[in-house]
Amino acid sequence: KHLFENQLPNIPKSYITRLIFDKNHESIVLMYFKKKKFQIIGGCSFRLFKRQQILELVFFAVKTKYQTKGYGSFLIELLKDYARFLGLKNIVTCADNNATNFFFKQGFSPTISLPEFFWSGFIRDYEDVIFMEFTVSSKFNYVNLNYY
Repeated sequence: KHLFENQLPNIPKSYITRLIFDKNHESIVLMYFKKKKFQIIGGCSFRLFKRQQILELVFFAVKTKYQTKGYGSFLIELLKDYARFLGLKNIVTCADNNATNFFFKQGFSPTISLPEFFWSGFIRDYEDVIFMEFTVSSKFNYVNLNYY
């Protein structure tokens, strides 16, 4: 929760808290163990829409001192593999101007292949952001970067 509050200052803390602890949302946290305690590097929170075969990435953040070191890319690769494991076809997110280049580099596109009726009413589209999509391949292992 504190990671998202610190790294995403434009998002109200109450909204972050509500979604992080919502039973419909899941999270992945990247951390390491140092000096007998865990240090958080980054994390993401997301919601699954299994019927629509969509994973909505709601929050994504990496602590500033760990940015540009590959941790964010690794976290996205973990998320892609998790979506693949669950049989989901798409990952969608609303990227603000600071995050669009990162998501482009991770293979996300502002060109949405899903018809709007397919996600409208399930996925919230915010103002001043770019709605982006990644199509998940069932044949690709994203973390290991190997074909099966």
